[in-house]
Amino acid sequence: MELMDIVAELKNASVQMPEEKIDQFIEAVDTHERIFVFGTGRSGLMLKALAMRLMQMGYQSYVVGETPSTQDIKVTITEDNTRVNVLSLLGVFMVVMFSFHSVLIPLVVMIPIEVAIFLNMAIPYIQGVDMVYMGYIIVSSIQLGATVDYSILLTNNYLAKRKLLPKQEACIEAVTRSCSSIFTSGTIITLAGYIVHFISTTAAIGDLGHLIGRGGLLSVILVLTLLPALLVLCDRLIIEKDWKEPGRKIRE
Repeated sequence: MELMDIVAELKNASVQMPEEKIDQFIEAVDTHERIFVFGTGRSGLMLKALAMRLMQMGYQSYVVGETPSTQDIKVTITEDNTRVNVLSLLGVFMVVMFSFHSVLIPLVVMIPIEVAIFLNMAIPYIQGVDMVYMGYIIVSSIQLGATVDYSILLTNNYLAKRKLLPKQEACIEAVTRSCSSIFTSGTIITLAGYIVHFISTTAAIGDLGHLIGRGGLLSVILVLTLLPALLVLCDRLIIEKDWKEPGRKIRE
């Protein structure tokens, strides 16, 4: 029954097509050396089928727009982005966990960086700016790998100072001690990203540079503001579960 409905619909559509338009289309196809078609959605699929049929008939027909490889990338980019993010987070978590012999510290270390990545990716959406879709998967991994060291450095300094100082003073000392290194590294990645953004004549590469530069800046800001607050809030859990030894007196 559905097949007959489709046949009937096609017959109705063919009857409604003016014969002079059909003749004009045939003449245009026969008199031109190359034939280009373009469409989106279901119309695009039909035009691709038409181009293939014309090619089989000996005409030089081309589909204008995205290549099949680009379309495949757009279809799979969402799954790949999720997979890459999970594996990146898991890898960083394992490295930090074995370095600090802690399960909680990696979570605290990664929160500011992940918030920075989220903000970096959300800004283009809020602004209504189009961004190359591959930028999400590329920049999120680069930003995580390049800036997580800021959190690790500040956390390591905090734990070292915490052995001798109360948590508020230890936090201040850790930030003071880490600022120079974090600012230096953050400035380098920020400038490098924005230099690519302003110099590159390729829009996609310029967008990636913009994301990298802004991501580095956001990571520096959040590591120096959000992370110290998290360390102080989680101080008792971090100290007691990680390096507090029997008989050691921790100063509150």
